[in-house]
Amino acid sequence: MKNNYFLLLILVFLFFNKISGQGCLPSGMTFNTQGQIDSFAIQYPGCTKILGSITIRESVAGNITNLLGLSHIDSINEALWIYHNDSLTSLNGLENLNSIGEYLEINYNTSLTNLSGLDNLVSVGGNLVVVGVEYNASLTSLSALSNLTYVGGGLHVGFTDLTSLNGLDNLTSIGGDLTIAGNDSLTNLSGLDNLNSIGGSLIIGYNDLVSTLGNASLTSLSALSNLTYVGGGLGFEGNAALTTLNGLDNLSSFDGDLSVTANAALMSLNGLDNLSSIGGSVVIRGNDALTTLNGLDNLTFIGKNLVVGSIWVPGGNAVLSSLNALSNLTYVGGGLDITNNTTLTSLSGLDNLNSVSGDLTIWGNASLTSLSGLDNLNSVSGDLTIAGNASLTSLSGLDNLNSVRGDLRIGLSWGGGNASLTSLNGLNNLVSIGGVCLIYYNDALMSLSGLDSITPATISSLSIIGNPMLSVCDVLSVCAYLQNGGDATISNNAPGCNDVSEIEAACQSTSLGETSNNQMNILVYPNPASGQFSIETSLDMNLGDVAMSVYDLYGRLMMSKKGLEIQGTQDISSLTNGIYIIELKENGRAFRSKLLISK
Repeated sequence: MKNNYFLLLILVFLFFNKISGQGCLPSGMTFNTQGQIDSFAIQYPGCTKILGSITIRESVAGNITNLLGLSHIDSINEALWIYHNDSLTSLNGLENLNSIGEYLEINYNTSLTNLSGLDNLVSVGGNLVVVGVEYNASLTSLSALSNLTYVGGGLHVGFTDLTSLNGLDNLTSIGGDLTIAGNDSLTNLSGLDNLNSIGGSLIIGYNDLVSTLGNASLTSLSALSNLTYVGGGLGFEGNAALTTLNGLDNLSSFDGDLSVTANAALMSLNGLDNLSSIGGSVVIRGNDALTTLNGLDNLTFIGKNLVVGSIWVPGGNAVLSSLNALSNLTYVGGGLDITNNTTLTSLSGLDNLNSVSGDLTIWGNASLTSLSGLDNLNSVSGDLTIAGNASLTSLSGLDNLNSVRGDLRIGLSWGGGNASLTSLNGLNNLVSIGGVCLIYYNDALMSLSGLDSITPATISSLSIIGNPMLSVCDVLSVCAYLQNGGDATISNNAPGCNDVSEIEAACQSTSLGETSNNQMNILVYPNPASGQFSIETSLDMNLGDVAMSVYDLYGRLMMSKKGLEIQGTQDISSLTNGIYIIELKENGRAFRSKLLISK
């Protein structure tokens, strides 16, 4: 009998030794009660390496008070979830745990004040969010994580009473995102001083149309001064006390977006001074103390959109007066949106942009008086929208723009016009658009002069509505567009421009050579012509450098001559009846008039 008992003991020993060596619980285990935790060592003696995941979540509020029964676990291959345990004050009992293969999530433990018990944790490795310290309202310290050197996924610290991040001091790299949001007592990021690499994005605070989840007391990012690499983007949102971004000085580029949003005390972007390239979008909005964009002085490349201000909450940058810090910017791969910046007076700083690859929107900038700063812009690949700029008197600054591939919108039905805009001069060199032409609710606009050069065939539809002073609409592009039967909605303008019939009448009665300032420099006669015409000009031109081109209303070149060939009469016997555009060019200057051929 004794021999049988001895043999049984040997078999039990060998069985549990095998469990210990090879690991146990491949399907993991969930603890819902304190009794399950207390009996774990008895039910699974020698089970130190958990192959699956461990979940600790009480089924009855207040039931789980400690984790002492788990003290012999040293590794978890998959995840450890600890959440919704109202009476758990520490993690004592996990002292032997040194590695977690995937997630560590610690959420909704309302009495948890510290992470004691994780003191020997060295590694958390995984592809997803691996450390989440969220909604632990009483948590004041991460010091128990002082041996943690590796996080393979993301590190998320949110909605705590933490005053610092001390305890993360040995962490040098994070494989995923670093998110710090909703920590109202956190004043600095001490504890991240040795961090040099973030594989994902750095997110300090969060803001959307519904809520702001910043770090209300955070004043400094200086602890990030050793950070040299961010694989994703940067986000600084809703941090009410943050005044600068100093601490990010060692970053020169990253592939994601830069969002600086709703930081009420932020006065500059200093700290980003070494950034030269951003692969995603740049969004700067709702920063009520931001007066300049200083800190972006070395930025040359934005891969996607540049957005300064917003029509939505949190709106524009209320005291932003200058974009001069963007003077080295040469490329924007998406749209350019300057919206709701009430003290911005000019667009100086954008002078090195010669194209916008998406939409160009300039909306609701109450103090903007001109578009100076866009002087080198020659093409917009999307829509051009200029609306709601109450002080804008002219479109000077767009003088080199020749192509808009989307809609041309001067004023909007829902966003208002430009109350002080008196002239569209500045668009004189715009030759083509790729969509609708909208002229809405510009209270002081008197003439469409400036739109003369647009090739009518590139306009898909025309709307001219609610411009009470607008009485001159019979410019070349509009006349030709209407003559070709183009779709038009025209109403509530001054007499002469109140409907399609009024404009068509003006087009018939106005001398074809004298419709705009641009055309008044050229006299084409006779006009109408049948078989030939001549040109006289008051311009000071060197005839040897002058080129003449004749286009039809579809923008097709019908005839061209240069230099002395322009003298005398021009034979047009091969051209059919209709309206044509006569263009003279000399050393970059272009002047146009129109000619009616009637045989």
